[in-house]
Amino acid sequence: MQVSILHPMTRLLIALCFIVLVFGLSVGYQAIAVFSGVIIAWGLVRAIPSRDPGRIFLRLWLTAGFFLMIIHSVSFNDSFVFNQNGLQVAGRSFFKIGSLVVAFLWVIRTTKVEELYAMLLDLRLPVSVIYVLFQAIYLIPRFGDRAREILIAQQARGFVLKGIRNRLRALILIFAPLFSTAIYELEENAASISARGLHALGRKTHLCKIKFTALDAMLFVASIVVTSVFLAMAN
Repeated sequence: MQVSILHPMTRLLIALCFIVLVFGLSVGYQAIAVFSGVIIAWGLVRAIPSRDPGRIFLRLWLTAGFFLMIIHSVSFNDSFVFNQNGLQVAGRSFFKIGSLVVAFLWVIRTTKVEELYAMLLDLRLPVSVIYVLFQAIYLIPRFGDRAREILIAQQARGFVLKGIRNRLRALILIFAPLFSTAIYELEENAASISARGLHALGRKTHLCKIKFTALDAMLFVASIVVTSVFLAMAN
């Protein structure tokens, strides 16, 4: 198999440095860094051709930002009062969460599944832990797909989905079948992987070639130095 230019650990370090950098900047610079990161990460050619859960995370992030703004900057005392200091608090939380979203987008759009699997095996992580991590990533987009499938099935049976009240009622009703089908899929996947030797004795190997090169070492040092310099300048 083709060897990637960068080791998966290098990509993870770059993502971690970006998170640390955003957490240490002021609100204005946080906004510039996060929105620039979203544009860059979203414009990357995906290493995984199948659908990734990045769109779902962006929607959750924007929804969280709306509620943060309402909670911290809007109060009611005989009339609605807009608190500017609360808006700054909401902005800091919003952009800190955004840095996590950007880091996630960067990793899933530049790293193939087999590269992550190979790295985790090389780090000697237990196979059961690796399975849990991959299943958690798998369930994120599956929740959205299954929710749409159940809503379409409800609508085909005559369930009215027009209006906010009806849609909220429909969403509440889908939680039980959504989680039950998710548990069923996990059990099926676990049984299938166990039948293929998940718990077999001996060291697990992989076919994906990942190699830590001089370029990885330079990017390691550069990421740490750049992050430290920017944090020092910001403070």
